[in-house]
Amino acid sequence: MNRLSRVLAVFVTVASLGYAAFVLALVNGGPNWEALAGAKSVTENVAIAPPQLPDGPYTATHRLTGDQLKSSKVLAEVVIASQKRVLDDLNKQIQDLEQVIEPLKQRIAAAQRDIDVDRSGLNARSEAWTARLRQLAQELDAVNADLQARVTEATQVGRDLEERRFEVLRLQNQLELLRDDLFAAQEQRRALEDELTQLLEAQQRLERRRQQLQERLGEKY
Repeated sequence: MNRLSRVLAVFVTVASLGYAAFVLALVNGGPNWEALAGAKSVTENVAIAPPQLPDGPYTATHRLTGDQLKSSKVLAEVVIASQKRVLDDLNKQIQDLEQVIEPLKQRIAAAQRDIDVDRSGLNARSEAWTARLRQLAQELDAVNADLQARVTEATQVGRDLEERRFEVLRLQNQLELLRDDLFAAQEQRRALEDELTQLLEAQQRLERRRQQLQERLGEKY
């Protein structure tokens, strides 16, 4: 189990102890449950309706699913049930996010391996073409020297020179295409890294929200 999973287990255990803390809070006077019922951390996800009749129950309903979380004449019980559901939802979001992040890490690792393989191949071909270009340049120099010495063969030599120049341009064009392919692969890797960063930041925000809620629960009990 990784570090985050251990933290989640601790939070679930603490949330389960909330009910025991609730009983103790009632004996000692307890916190301001009306203020807790109106806290943003609760009202964003849960609607707590006041009693519709004298001595009627408070009712907590999940805003997204419409599930009734708790109905009780004791507001504290309704608030505790609401806070527990908020914590459960937050834990579920973190678990879902972990399931997205892990495959993404694997995709990035696979993409990096492909880039490394492609880079090795591109470097090898680039070196071969660079050597070929150097050789062709030397041949061009030799042809130019031969042109000066053999004026009578100028037409044929000029034809050979043009062919070699075309070969140089063709190889240079292929080299540029390979560089473009390498750049595209690097851009893909950067995009995947950016996506992972965003997911990790989202995970951190959710963890902070969970810690804040857990701290509030801990202070109340």
